[in-house]
Amino acid sequence: MLKNTDLQTTTDYSNIVQLIQEARNRAFRKVNEELVYLYYHIGHIVSAKVATGTWGDGTVNELANYIDLEIPGIGGFNRRGLYRMKQFYETYAVGSDCYTAWINIQDKEKSVTIVSPMAAQLKSSKGRKNEKVSPAATQIQTTDNMQNRFMSSLLTRVSWTNHLEILSATRTAEEKLFYLIMTNKDKLKKLELRRQLKSCYFERSMLSKQNVSSAMTQLPETIFKDPYVFEFLELSEL
Repeated sequence: MLKNTDLQTTTDYSNIVQLIQEARNRAFRKVNEELVYLYYHIGHIVSAKVATGTWGDGTVNELANYIDLEIPGIGGFNRRGLYRMKQFYETYAVGSDCYTAWINIQDKEKSVTIVSPMAAQLKSSKGRKNEKVSPAATQIQTTDNMQNRFMSSLLTRVSWTNHLEILSATRTAEEKLFYLIMTNKDKLKKLELRRQLKSCYFERSMLSKQNVSSAMTQLPETIFKDPYVFEFLELSEL
């Protein structure tokens, strides 16, 4: 308990505590972002190897053992964890049902801007005379940009623990997106999210005609103190 502390000093103390908390939140958010990207990329590799028949179940076991030997004590990279990463990638990869559903949400919410044909022609020709862009290259660039946006605006804002809850308890792409968005919007922790999943909140919301896509515009900057983050960095929770 603080003694003999005037109001101004207490305010200064409070401001410093707030700075510490904000810095910690940014740090945890960044770690979670890197963790989700890592699991997505590992899932991509495992998925591609298994799909082509290059890797079998035994190879995935060998990979898990190899990681354990090279990085002793690190959690989440056993056989089960690697297959979860594979599932995560396949669920949200470009072309998946979830990715397509998210793209459709973006298209519905995209505002239409009317530009003068002459202004558009001047803009496109300025400084780019005789320059030809391959339609395929443009499509690839657009896909890459949308994939990055999908990852950064939604997937990396959910803790890995909550991703696992959603993956295991949902079936359709729309249902998964609904809970991803809600988890961000309401800052749900694991037990809160689990309660919503078990109560079939998605089905009840659809019956009450709540609009899933409207929540997309309300995604906050948030952070989850996820146990996978601490385990990955070999930290104990503060």
